[in-house]
Amino acid sequence: MAGLAAVSCNAQHLEPAQTFTFAFANTPPYVLPSSEISDCVQGGVTWFGVFDFATIAAQAQEGKGSISRDVADAPEWKMLGCFAKECKQGQITAASPVTYVDPKNPPLLLIVGAEDKIVPYHQTLEMAEKLKAAGVPHELMVIPGVDHGFMGKTLQQTREANLKALDATFRFFDKTMKNVQ
Repeated sequence: MAGLAAVSCNAQHLEPAQTFTFAFANTPPYVLPSSEISDCVQGGVTWFGVFDFATIAAQAQEGKGSISRDVADAPEWKMLGCFAKECKQGQITAASPVTYVDPKNPPLLLIVGAEDKIVPYHQTLEMAEKLKAAGVPHELMVIPGVDHGFMGKTLQQTREANLKALDATFRFFDKTMKNVQ
């Protein structure tokens, strides 16, 4: 979802609702018209993201020990509410962040574990290639020896991978948001 939010600025079918209502305790609700709401972000970070629903099944088959996408209860199909080729025409494309990559996208940091068995790390590599081709500033971090959630074979390896991802995330936001008002 973070990847989709980062690259889908002004995508008509993903625009915010007409109004956004919020309230604080003991106050009347406040309604903000959609003309005052922006769906554009200034930068984004994804950890082990799904970027292309059209390629994830084939990528999962290539990976040793990856979970199968050939079953209707795979996480991606559950999220989409349809199973692979049974999805409505355009549904997979519309849900895939790679669809929205263009030169106007904000800077992105993509982080993934090289041994990810839940989301094939090739999803992240594919997104990095799309961003590169479009000239979008981005950073790619592939952490060796760790699975999804940056889980390593030992507690220490897991800790180090998570600290590395957190440090990169904070540094990226510090650098990216430095001059944003």
